[in-house]
Amino acid sequence: MLADYILPSAGGLERPLFQTHAGTANIAYGGDQAVAPYYERQADFYFWKALGLRLGQAGRWPWETFHDSLQTTLSPAGWTWEQFCESGLYYAPNPYQNTSSSTLKQGKTRFCNSQPESRALFGNPGPPGV
Repeated sequence: MLADYILPSAGGLERPLFQTHAGTANIAYGGDQAVAPYYERQADFYFWKALGLRLGQAGRWPWETFHDSLQTTLSPAGWTWEQFCESGLYYAPNPYQNTSSSTLKQGKTRFCNSQPESRALFGNPGPPGV
């Protein structure tokens, strides 16, 4: 059986990579394409953009290129796509701190459960006697 459509998507090394793990690791990693795409292959972005434009979603696809969309994604962080490609990694400092922690002599930090003992599901984890 033959396919009705052939989608010549670029391979992993033929397209830029921008991978995030927001909410779990709060980092982004990736970089520019390693090689030019063979034949007529393109990044998936161009397929979805063309489909969106045909469905009347031009306002939702304001970027001319995939690089433009990546630049827009990075702009709130104050980075350009070129800066990101140089480092290959972006992470923002954690905006929170545990105010109920105490610094130990070894330079380590002990974190305390913010729930009262009566409400804590499993109590405060840690070695016996702590």
